[in-house]
Amino acid sequence: MPGPVLEDAAVVIQDGRVGEVRPAASLPAGLEVLDLGDAVILPGLIDAHVHLALDPAGGKVTTGLDASDDDIAAHMIANARALLAAGVTTARDLGAPTAAAIAVRAALAAGGGLRLLVAGAPITGVGAHLHFFGGAAATVEDAVELVRRQVRAGVDWIKLVLTGGEITPGSHLRAQALAEPAARAATAAAHRLGRRVAAHAHTAEAARLAVAVGVDTVEHCTLLDADPGTVIAPDVVCPTANGRWLAAPEASARVRAGRLAALQAAGSTLIAGTDAGIPGVAFGAYADGLLALHGAGLRAEAVMGAATSAAAAALGLSDRGTLDPGRLGDLVAFDADPLAGAFSDHATMLRHPRAVIVAGCRVCM
Repeated sequence: MPGPVLEDAAVVIQDGRVGEVRPAASLPAGLEVLDLGDAVILPGLIDAHVHLALDPAGGKVTTGLDASDDDIAAHMIANARALLAAGVTTARDLGAPTAAAIAVRAALAAGGGLRLLVAGAPITGVGAHLHFFGGAAATVEDAVELVRRQVRAGVDWIKLVLTGGEITPGSHLRAQALAEPAARAATAAAHRLGRRVAAHAHTAEAARLAVAVGVDTVEHCTLLDADPGTVIAPDVVCPTANGRWLAAPEASARVRAGRLAALQAAGSTLIAGTDAGIPGVAFGAYADGLLALHGAGLRAEAVMGAATSAAAAALGLSDRGTLDPGRLGDLVAFDADPLAGAFSDHATMLRHPRAVIVAGCRVCM
């Protein structure tokens, strides 16, 4: 949850990290000061689920995936800039050509841009959802070898695809992608090699499988074919902030709110993950995901925690998500406090940050 609000305060950044937060009037002479006026400063926001290689204006198959790695990388960098302008300073890419994803992560790091975690090509079944990224496994042995190959390439996370998805021709949300033996073996291999695992799961059965094999985050957690009160297990981390996957895509607002409440009551952690890149979910629309999460029943404090401290903890990023000393100097400034008054009244403000700062340097937007 967000911490207390400090009035008339300044964040002191030293060597790219938070040194301290202190009264602005007590700043020592000689410091370089970036005066943001009466802005409210928060930790940089986190999007736990994006696809930088995809085109939100595209259809079933995203244009450009048959392009060169250089062209795909250029497309990904442009999308990363849109995320950064929306206040997102850290994102986890959960599906892209592996070589391009690794190259983009390095390029962004060198340029002081978006901090990126990458999974490269998701591990899926032959012809199954997202197979076009190059991670299709026909056997258990294939799945384990793909994990090893991805780790050798330098990915931060391993992604498993347990069900179908909307953007893959011939796939549907309830389809099975990876079966239990492959999912279990791949998860174990990833953990042995020091990588966390995310699992794409739209059905209740797949979500239970994800928990059973020990993945670290369950993506979407839509729980198709389950009644509104069904929960899968406590301590599940579900990125659900774009609002599409709080329950079945066709579900009513009441069902979505009921699903969210049930997940929370069971001890699940919800973090902000927009799925940006899929059709209709733009990279600059991060705030819309937060508003959707609030509209489905999450309190404003929990929404902002899902975008900062809770997301950082779930992704194993102990160096960000708060303004505590020693954290990365990644900040976002808004015109007012998102927690003051009705959260939905801040829609325009949340879509247009006053400033975004990475490692103490203001980003040009």
